[in-house]
Amino acid sequence: MPHPVRTLLHTLQGWLATCSLRQPGRLARKHVLPAASHRSIAWPLLTFGLLLAATVWMWRSTAAEVNQIARERFDFKVAEALFAIEQRLLAYEQVQRGGVALFAASNEVTRDQWRTYVRQLNLEKNYPGIQAMAFSRRLLPAELNGFVQRTRSEGLEDYAIRPAGERAEYVPVTYIEPFDWRNRRALGFDLISEPTRREALLRSQDTASPSATGKIKLAQETNEGVQSGFLLCMPVFPRGDVPPTIEGRRAALVGQACSVFRMNDLMRGILGPEKLPNIHLQVFDGNAVSADKMMYDSRQEPSATPPESAAFATDQAFEFDGRVWTLRFNTLPAFDATIDVQKPRLILASGLLVSVLLAAVVWSLSLNRRRAAS
Repeated sequence: MPHPVRTLLHTLQGWLATCSLRQPGRLARKHVLPAASHRSIAWPLLTFGLLLAATVWMWRSTAAEVNQIARERFDFKVAEALFAIEQRLLAYEQVQRGGVALFAASNEVTRDQWRTYVRQLNLEKNYPGIQAMAFSRRLLPAELNGFVQRTRSEGLEDYAIRPAGERAEYVPVTYIEPFDWRNRRALGFDLISEPTRREALLRSQDTASPSATGKIKLAQETNEGVQSGFLLCMPVFPRGDVPPTIEGRRAALVGQACSVFRMNDLMRGILGPEKLPNIHLQVFDGNAVSADKMMYDSRQEPSATPPESAAFATDQAFEFDGRVWTLRFNTLPAFDATIDVQKPRLILASGLLVSVLLAAVVWSLSLNRRRAAS
């Protein structure tokens, strides 16, 4: 039994015991009646106040307990999703390292060898979310024409480096697999010509480590079903030997091996419908939370603002390979409906009813005692 209720019952028992005492004489009643009149009001108010305090305490304790249980369920789902994303990206990074190792094991990797390597990975089945794996060779202006002619002689008569124009260096997509209609659109695209891709490529070659781009529109995209995308790039050096200095790495770089990701496909492949039931997830590029930085929305909604009606919401910073994503989680009405809000409400309603009834009983006893004393 809660402590406030137990205290109240003991108080009521003591008061009722006084009611059973012999009534005082006529002379004494003249002095007792005013005090009894005050007590006839004070005792019911005291009873109601104590019971109300106990009710509010139990109501708030129960509401806090219910809210804590729901919060722990929400936090667990968020942690589970973050872990799944982290582990999947680490696995994909290892796949990328395998492509770099292929170049380290051979003086020259041909188009057919790259196709065989990627085909053995069976990306669609084993690594859902990877749109393609590509190799982009680094070229200086003097090497450009010879490279284009050799590529065309391999059966790609329409191969061209785009966008056109003179640059200090070029990193065009040379091999890309699977070589389907969508990935063909990226063949020949110069990665270093676009600022977001360029930043990741330079970071990759200077640090000799994996480097992810920010939010980009992939060359594979059409005008329908457009998804945000990003690249995960790793530098390729001759025989896998990494020069110890930045200047040496820039001079020795052969090219970049890149995995291509479409965000909607990637997140569906990682989470699916079962990992985040009844929770809304949005992914933003960088630390800023805004519509133009949004890379993924599990509900495909344009707003970057969580609904005010959500019971729980949190923003989590996620870092990997030189990039930061902000993951915003908030509960959906289906999740909020599972929170047991009826339990604290029932305690509140029941407590108020008991408080009123017991206060009425005490009031009645007080009136009876007053009448008996008069």
